[in-house]
Parts: sequence; structure tokens; C-alpha cells
Amino acid sequence: MALLQFVARRSKGRIPQAYACSAAVYGNSTRLPICETAVARPLSGCGADKLGCESHASAASEPGGIATFGLRFFNVYAVGQRPESPYARVVSIFADRSLRSDLLNIHGDGSQSRDFVHVDDPVQAVLAALARTSTTGPVCNMGKGVETRS
Repeated sequence: MALLQFVARRSKGRIPQAYACSAAVYGNSTRLPICETAVARPLSGCGADKLGCESHASAASEPGGIATFGLRFFNVYAVGQRPESPYARVVSIFADRSLRSDLLNIHGDGSQSRDFVHVDDPVQAVLAALARTSTTGPVCNMGKGVETRS
């Protein structure tokens, strides 16, 4: 983010910045669906880092005149995700284990739900966000708004 801020300042804020954030900033929110006004209480390093990115963008936006737009992505999936990656999500892990006839690990009581988003949608959201950047530094959720249960 610091390099982008430097480039944007040198260009007098003419380079819009849409950046990826994460629903991990919310932690374990009990109110569904999660809206942007929900309190951010990250429970992981990833969530805390993404919330920090939002703070950097906010600090560069209004006072610095840099137009930004943050997108809090929910459970993004795509063909070709590596199930062994530390960032793997349940879709790639379950698909891999099913293909190998391995057991599927269900945490908790199995009643959890997720908002899954195919990677094509976040790509389109980033392109749309670039056209809507603002020095007010908006941040919005990027999910389908459809609850999927196991």
C-alpha cells in the first residue's frame, strides 16, 4: 500500500486504487448477513492485516487526496485452487478429499454456513470499484449474499 500511495501522490491522486480486503476483518460475527457497518473484530493475522490495509487507505484518501475503494471479499473459490495451500478454502479441500475418497472434516456441529463467491465475481467487482474510487475511501462487502450450508 505504501508504494501505491507514493505513486498516487506523485500523480496528484489521478491513479485510482481498488484494493482487496477480506471478510476476515469481522471475525465471528453473529449477525447475518454481515453488513459493512458491523464492528470489525478480526480473529486472525490475515483479518488484522486487511483491517490495517483499510486504515492505510483511509489515511491516504481524504487527507491525501488519493481515491480508493476497498472490497471485503467473502469465501472466493475457483477451479485450480490448491487444497494444500494455507489459504485454501473449504470448496477446494472438500473437492480434493472427495476425489481421493478421503474423509471430510467437519468442524463444530456442521451447521455453519458461508457466502461462496466464484472468482469471476470479485474480478468484475474490482473493475467496477476502479470506476467508483473516492477520496472518502469507501469499503464494501463483496459476496453473493447467499448462505450455503453443509
